[in-house]
Amino acid sequence: MPTSAKPGSKCVLKVGDGAGPEVFTTIAEVKGVRGPSLSGGVVDVTSFDSAGVREFAPTLRDAGTVSFNCNYIPNGAGTGHQKLLTDLLNGTSRNLRLEFQFSPTVILAFSGIITGAEIGAELEQAVSLSVTIKVTGWPTWT
Repeated sequence: MPTSAKPGSKCVLKVGDGAGPEVFTTIAEVKGVRGPSLSGGVVDVTSFDSAGVREFAPTLRDAGTVSFNCNYIPNGAGTGHQKLLTDLLNGTSRNLRLEFQFSPTVILAFSGIITGAEIGAELEQAVSLSVTIKVTGWPTWT
C-alpha cells in the first residue's frame, strides 16, 4: 500500500497580531519546526493498600516548547522576524498556528511566549535565526 506521508516542506508557521478578528502572518523562510513537546506529569500514589506494585496518578500536562529556525531577514518587511525579537524583549504572548498542507489543511493552534532567539552566521551559510517558544495552555488541532 502506498504511503500517505507528506513532506515537511508543506508546513507553514504563522503568528497572530492580537487584534480582533486576529490576522495571522506567515513567518518567512522557516527551514524547520520542532514541537510542541507534550508531556504529562504523574504523582506516586502508592500506599500500603497497593498490590505490590507502584501506582501513579496523572497531574498537570505541559505543552512544552516549539522551536524553529529560519533564514534571518532583519530588514525584510512582512517576514515577522523583527516582530518575534520585539516580542521576546517585551514578553508578549502571541497566538501561533502551524499549518500542515494536507488535504484538507490540518492546523495546530497554540499560544506562546518567545523565550529564546539566536542569530547565527557561518561561512558559506545563510544568516539564521533560531527561536524557542514556551507554549502556554494546551494546543488544539483542527
